[in-house]
Amino acid sequence: IPLGLKFATREIGYTTYFADFGVLPMIRTRADGNTSDGQHVKDNIFKEVTRFDVAYQAELGFKYSFGNKTCMIFTVYYKNTFLDFTKDLNKPNENSRINQAGIKLGFGF
Repeated sequence: IPLGLKFATREIGYTTYFADFGVLPMIRTRADGNTSDGQHVKDNIFKEVTRFDVAYQAELGFKYSFGNKTCMIFTVYYKNTFLDFTKDLNKPNENSRINQAGIKLGFGF
């Protein structure tokens, strides 16, 4: 269950601006890995990674209303995990995390 806060402005013209910040629990259901030399492609590495992780998320965006209940939503987001997701205890200096940045574009009806 994600836990977060969403802040939004009142509609200015036809546009509403918003910011969304939160914490996301993550459960890994699959893990595949590739090697740089190409000898291993989509190998199952599920035993080598942790099953649970926690990430934080930040989103900034706007919603443009076309009238009635139709709108366009544009969002820029960033996610980062808190925990190292590898189980290799022999290499304490290695730290593998998931970072994700992106853009979302959607339409609401």
